[in-house]
Amino acid sequence: INLLLAITDGFASSSTADIEQAQQLLHQLPNDYEKNYYAGIIKERKGMVILNRKISGAHFVAYEWLNEAMAFYEKAEALRLHGNDDAILRWNTCVRLIKSRHLKPRDEEHVEQPLE
Repeated sequence: INLLLAITDGFASSSTADIEQAQQLLHQLPNDYEKNYYAGIIKERKGMVILNRKISGAHFVAYEWLNEAMAFYEKAEALRLHGNDDAILRWNTCVRLIKSRHLKPRDEEHVEQPLE
């Protein structure tokens, strides 16, 4: 878990290989709760990095990563031990970020047309 968290802390200056390495570590976690919870952490942290890059279309991509994180947090919440609200708190953090930054999914109007 510590290695996984350390890798995700470095997403801002890392490559896709680091995301893959973090996702591979999920398989070593002992139970489905932790696998889903930390999959959500990976998605959430990558979404935040993308959002802070301020490149064209980043807000759409960040929304997708955060939305995927929320789906993992929902799965983890269903598997949590009584009194463990971590997944709920992370889900709420994603919602607040989406609302505060006015993030929305990419719709058909914003899809770039291929060059001919």
